[in-house]
Amino acid sequence: MSYEGFIQALCEKGHYNQFPDHMEFDPKSEGSCRICKSKIAWVNSVDDTNGDAWGCIPPDLFNAFLSSFEKVETCNLGHQHITSHATYDQPSAEERDAVRSYRTVDGAGWRICKPVKRLRELRATLQERGRDHSDLMLSTSKA
Repeated sequence: MSYEGFIQALCEKGHYNQFPDHMEFDPKSEGSCRICKSKIAWVNSVDDTNGDAWGCIPPDLFNAFLSSFEKVETCNLGHQHITSHATYDQPSAEERDAVRSYRTVDGAGWRICKPVKRLRELRATLQERGRDHSDLMLSTSKA
């Protein structure tokens, strides 16, 4: 069986990127932000070989590190355009490890993200750093 996975990354300006993970690909030296072309500053590797996305940080948990929201404006033709992309703070290794998850299937066939570590630890860490995300929950989505 071969390795399959992807890399979650933040550039120097905090834009979120996702790259396919080839074992020889190093996004910090070879990759650049798809939004602003700046260098990649932070990476999180996700192993998806067995379809469980081991180590993935789900979007709802990644939002704990949100520093500015995406801005969307409507032009005179009625089309919506992103005028400013969302930016994120780089999680520390401790924060990253607290939100890394994996997918599993419950008895009803739902794919559920389960934390590799406890979510309670993340909430406490974020509150210590002055971020209030007491409403943080794990996502569930249909397979």
